[in-house]
Amino acid sequence: MNLTSILALFISGVALLLISSRLLVEVSKQLAEKWKLSPLFISLVLVSLGTNLPEFTVLISSLLSGDAGLAMGNVVGSNISNITLIFGAGIILHSPKIGTVKTQKNNLLMLLLTVIFVAMEFLPIHRLIKGITLLIFLFGFIVYEYSLAKYGQLHEDKNLFEKIEDKIEDTTDDVFNQGGSILISVLAIVGAIFGLGVGSDLIVGSVNQLATLLNISTTLIGITLVATTTSLPEMITIIIAGAKKEDKIVVGTLIGSNIYNLAMFVPILQFSPYNIGLSNSDLIYLLFSVCFFAYVIISSKGKRVPKMYGAVSIAIFIFFLITSFS
Repeated sequence: MNLTSILALFISGVALLLISSRLLVEVSKQLAEKWKLSPLFISLVLVSLGTNLPEFTVLISSLLSGDAGLAMGNVVGSNISNITLIFGAGIILHSPKIGTVKTQKNNLLMLLLTVIFVAMEFLPIHRLIKGITLLIFLFGFIVYEYSLAKYGQLHEDKNLFEKIEDKIEDTTDDVFNQGGSILISVLAIVGAIFGLGVGSDLIVGSVNQLATLLNISTTLIGITLVATTTSLPEMITIIIAGAKKEDKIVVGTLIGSNIYNLAMFVPILQFSPYNIGLSNSDLIYLLFSVCFFAYVIISSKGKRVPKMYGAVSIAIFIFFLITSFS
């Protein structure tokens, strides 16, 4: 396949991701209102899972081809990309306001999970135990998030939902209010997720073909090029959510995406028969990136993130790319 065809596939995939991500953000807001669940819960559990479909697509296709190095590299690289490049861009464009309660707790959960993952990779622990440990964390995370969302209905999110109930719905801005059915929203989510899957498949395929022409190892491809590409749904989602002042979705999507990558996708790799080791430098860089992200969230509690942190985050990502290829 020539360069023009590869670029055409890439652009088509990006366009499909843009449309699907926008639809997913809109529907997630609708569900948050109808179910009276915190927008942070919707972004952490629902939107994050949808935007992680590209990583899941790469994981499955990599395992089917016997290349677990590409899959693991993509998971770790995607996490680094999310909290450096994607978060940095979100700060520069919108400077999201950081929550004071649930966001802080979830930030610490992501930090804890990353520490557990990195520690297990350094220690001589059986891979099945690693996978089971991460799955237990995932189950506890989902249950905990749901309990926080229910608690929020009666406390910090109470005023939000009272305003939603009292406001007059504008059918010209919300096509879903015309039907008023949760079924329509669910079908829209299915369509959006399908679009994300197809779009990501086009992008990953075009990037892999380009990388083949450059003769680059698959692990390096996974942790840099493919990871950055499969993080495009998160990028598009936070750009749209930021423009609509949905600050909780901006931060929640990134935290949820990273938790799903480590607690859901890594266990699949751990249960596979393939070797999936990463270099110590990649693991340390992941931990460093998460620690910096956690510091930004904590230091910006209750206020908007200074744009300076956005520039630093992007600089960290650029340094990561340079050191990876060198």
